[in-house]
Amino acid sequence: MYDIFLSHNRREKPWVRQLAKLLKDEGLNVFFDEDSIAPGENIVAAIERAVTGSRHILLVVSRASLESRWVAMETQYAVHDDPDARSGRLVPLIIDDLRADELRPALRTINCVDLTDPVTRDDHLRKALRHLGVESWASVSLPPWPDSSQADAISERLVSVGGIETVLEWGWDGVKLLEEFITLDYETLTDLTGSNEGTPEQWAPIFMEHPQTWRMLFAHPKNVIGYWHFIPLFPEDYNLALAGRLLDSRITADRAQYLEFPGRYRIYFVQVCLRPRFRFPRITRLLFTSIFDVLLELAREGVFVEDVCANAYTLTGRALCRTFRLTARGPHIEQGEIFASTVGTVLIHPLAAKLPELHGLYQKEGLLEVNTNWTA
Repeated sequence: MYDIFLSHNRREKPWVRQLAKLLKDEGLNVFFDEDSIAPGENIVAAIERAVTGSRHILLVVSRASLESRWVAMETQYAVHDDPDARSGRLVPLIIDDLRADELRPALRTINCVDLTDPVTRDDHLRKALRHLGVESWASVSLPPWPDSSQADAISERLVSVGGIETVLEWGWDGVKLLEEFITLDYETLTDLTGSNEGTPEQWAPIFMEHPQTWRMLFAHPKNVIGYWHFIPLFPEDYNLALAGRLLDSRITADRAQYLEFPGRYRIYFVQVCLRPRFRFPRITRLLFTSIFDVLLELAREGVFVEDVCANAYTLTGRALCRTFRLTARGPHIEQGEIFASTVGTVLIHPLAAKLPELHGLYQKEGLLEVNTNWTA
């Protein structure tokens, strides 16, 4: 079925995505979860079939992958089919400095490819590519290695809010922007799959054609650390979202309403995320304040949000929905829990209360009660 099955943890997603492209460009049939699992498909069954039907299983081994239940399951499938490693199907690529006793027992007897030494890793990876069937292995251009030189902690003072103007200044197109955002999604959401997420090509037109539906935070140019995005849906799609039957991977530009026209809209919050190491109070407040700033800009043009819903993928997401007083509506058909509320409930949060003009416009529209107080 496949020449190569790529097994990895989401934290390695950006580098593995480039490796997948390299292998595909060399004519190999590659199983990569982002584009190999169909929306609505049973994930476990798809992985089991793909592992069983792949000529090689390329296992990216890191500290994060050792804790991943998906990687553990994929490794188990591969070892079960070849317990003595006689076929050489399982090819582990070690990218973190790990002791032998930290590896899973099934990997300790396999000749792993060590990619931890910057001096030798290019040569070792090329030899692994030859084993996998890449004919031009000696001259192939390898994907750039992850940059570990950036400091984990960047001063809060350097974090800024950006939109489409910032993206264009950087010379990015929509696909590049969405590659960065999707990388953030995989870093912050547990067990996210391509079926849940969608692709850069799918989302890029939505972001570029609807610039008022998202904002990002960046620590310095081209270093995105967080973003949020909502999509104004037509009634039939909003009802699907409320029922937990809307798949993010199925949302396309023709399903988004244009906010350029005055009126009332129902919005589905697709994502709110922030890299864990930047979750300082000021930065978190900046992210959410930017949402209310955009709502104020829209309200000045006669554009109002009437209802809000979201799919909370994680425990943190559920807590966040409750923080803004969204009510649980039921499970999503694939992953997560649906929360929803009227916008008036959300706007009484203290962050929104700091924008009296926003309150005044929504009260005039009849979407926010006068003298409504917030109780934590």
